[in-house]
Amino acid sequence: MLGALWQGATRAPLDGDVRASRRRRMLAAMVEAVAETGYAAVTVSDITSRARVSPAAFYEEFADTSTCFLAAVEACAARLASTLETAAPAHLPPRQRLRRFLGRMLDELAASPDIARVCLVESLAAGPPAMALRQELHAGAAAQLRGFHETLAAAGEPVRPVTDVDLEALAGAIITLVTHRLASGDPAALRPLHASMVTLVLTHFGLPPP
Repeated sequence: MLGALWQGATRAPLDGDVRASRRRRMLAAMVEAVAETGYAAVTVSDITSRARVSPAAFYEEFADTSTCFLAAVEACAARLASTLETAAPAHLPPRQRLRRFLGRMLDELAASPDIARVCLVESLAAGPPAMALRQELHAGAAAQLRGFHETLAAAGEPVRPVTDVDLEALAGAIITLVTHRLASGDPAALRPLHASMVTLVLTHFGLPPP
């Protein structure tokens, strides 16, 4: 199932469809292995056996498991970002857009817990490069929240002024709520967060809860 997620999700040039398919299988295998055993325990053998490729094929694409994992994190982040780009149609009223966006985010994370775990949990154990990718997700979340704040203000909602630090803190709170549930192995606990998250964002913006 995961293999279909990696279309166009890598920066590396590919030598034809066979190599592209092989790389996608290895990225999917890395995600599955990390979700099952944790990043620190994954070996090249785990990846090659799951992806049905030889060790030589693995080393044609990646220097080691850490570079494969970084590529997988990047692909996971691209997948999530692509899904959320259309989560809140512009024609909807601002509050409804916010509710739709947060609901779609939680639905996607709950439906793809392995991908979510790689991005938000296991990246914490993979050193500075993986953390940098995770910080990009954090910055992207803060930018999304700024967009919602601006849209609410433009619609005449009495939002309070917010700073970059305000938005960073709000994004961090949302990511922490999600990460704790993924780390505990309970993706089903994500969807019930929806109403609380909507209230959290609105009250942080100085608005009454729905």
